[in-house]
Amino acid sequence: MLFALSLLFFLRLTFGDLEGCSREKSRLARRILSKIFSETNLENLDLPDACPLKPSMDYFSIQDDMLIKNHEYNWECGFCGKRFYDAHFLEKHFDNRHNETLLLREHSFCLADLCPILRCDAVRPVELGELSLFWRAAICQEKYFDNLRSQCRALIQSCPVGISAKVDRDWKAILDELLCSRLTCDSYWKTSDDESLSTVTMCKVFAVCLGVTAYALAISLRILSYNSETYY
Repeated sequence: MLFALSLLFFLRLTFGDLEGCSREKSRLARRILSKIFSETNLENLDLPDACPLKPSMDYFSIQDDMLIKNHEYNWECGFCGKRFYDAHFLEKHFDNRHNETLLLREHSFCLADLCPILRCDAVRPVELGELSLFWRAAICQEKYFDNLRSQCRALIQSCPVGISAKVDRDWKAILDELLCSRLTCDSYWKTSDDESLSTVTMCKVFAVCLGVTAYALAISLRILSYNSETYY
């Protein structure tokens, strides 16, 4: 069963729509993977090119290496030296002038496809907003995460390091702990700042609810006052 899931997941990543791949999400996914590898001293492992977790096989990896930030409003193209005041326009420049530099090899992957497993929306909650995170966590369904954990473990199985059986087992156990085990309703939204995030979120939710209640009470009192004056 795991082999079948691994094969299906691999085929979906390999033959997916690279043209529709999100550059922003791919960049975030690559940053998450790089952080995991560096913090666990796994960055020197020789992963096969067929492994979707290998950051250098990202569809946008070559172009992103050429995206140079001189300062906040000065972005430079590493291919031709042209400068832009915003990274968005530099990315458009890549699309228009340097499209041939996209990584189009036998094993090129859209890392954005890994975002559900890498918890991109939990790592960077600004895109969703803290209140959105709160409500998404509140309506979480474990059945969805059961399937996601199976995909995660299938993905790990498709990435043998090939050094020794022990190293391979240890590598997969570490990734399972860092990635797959967090794919639950209780753990998905947790980050290194999960306590403060939770406190801030709950305070905001409480403040909104309190404001709505106070407003409704004020309206009710106004209506009651108006009715009382009418009867007199």
